[in-house]
Amino acid sequence: MRMSAFPPDRTAVKLASRILAAACVLCLACTSAIAQQPYDPAKADPADFTAVKQVCTVCHDTSRLMHSRPWRDWLNVLSQMSDVGARGSDEQWDHISRFLLLTLTTLDVNTAPADEIAAVLQVGDDVAAAIVARRSQRKFTGIDDLQGVAHVAPDRLINVGPRLTF
Repeated sequence: MRMSAFPPDRTAVKLASRILAAACVLCLACTSAIAQQPYDPAKADPADFTAVKQVCTVCHDTSRLMHSRPWRDWLNVLSQMSDVGARGSDEQWDHISRFLLLTLTTLDVNTAPADEIAAVLQVGDDVAAAIVARRSQRKFTGIDDLQGVAHVAPDRLINVGPRLTF
């Protein structure tokens, strides 16, 4: 057996390191792009977005909030808005919450509470409970895995898919 290739050639190691670094940067960029999906008007009720514009743009434009985040973070944002004087009717706050849940909330299927799963995936409490029960046995690995257990509407999974993590 020839041992001339060991230790590895420095040029090959440098090239492999550069390729690995480039792959890591690409992976991070893709992950960030998925987590920051832009608002798609086709995914929301126009009344929901109208409420967002009426209440949330008093102090700033909508581009400031048009990126995805977990529901607990949205609750903090809404609380901060209220603390600094944002005002809206109960109906407007309901529309804003629905808009955020259906278009901009990220969801970790393997850790989110059942009520958050139900809201983001638009499923009943029984399906959300089934998802929680199933993940306690075996973690979900992807959308196909989730759809096979949860009976979530395929079109809903297509819409929310980029905001799901497993």
